[in-house]
Amino acid sequence: MRKMKLVLRGILLALALVATSSVVAPAQEIPQPIVRPCKHPCLNKIRFVPNRLDKLELHAGLLPLTSMDPGFETFTVEISNVNGTIFTATLPPGAILTTNGGKRYSYRNPAARTAGGIYRVVVTQKKNAADGYRVDLIAYGDLSAATEADMATFIAIGDDGFFDNSTWLARKDGWAVDFLP
Repeated sequence: MRKMKLVLRGILLALALVATSSVVAPAQEIPQPIVRPCKHPCLNKIRFVPNRLDKLELHAGLLPLTSMDPGFETFTVEISNVNGTIFTATLPPGAILTTNGGKRYSYRNPAARTAGGIYRVVVTQKKNAADGYRVDLIAYGDLSAATEADMATFIAIGDDGFFDNSTWLARKDGWAVDFLP
């Protein structure tokens, strides 16, 4: 029952964020799954750090149904569990800069290490455009609400939402999960 509540909460959040996107374009009907971005296991981690901000590290593969331009769209990431939001952050359109002829987009905020928030985001279009995008993210904040193994990950780029519900594995210093291929 708790897992079902988490799934429903995540889907409702995803639909709400997609519905309120400021970009006018045909929206995806439902959030698409987040997949493993590479062929080998790629651990996503929540790391509890004593006397400093905790660290979130995500590596995600995204297969949008509509065209995306991360350099001109809102970027949102959220991690939640049945108890509520663990971490959420949104970057406004234009915060992620385009490089490599529009194939790579990046954002960096060194102040996030001490103030919290997204430290770095890199969105890379795969060589074969049909394979979608890879997102690598590092963020800092108080992640102490990550007390349950069942967690939802949501990423939105403009009106394209991506969602994963996974059971994370406990580690001595936090949690880890590898998204399904």
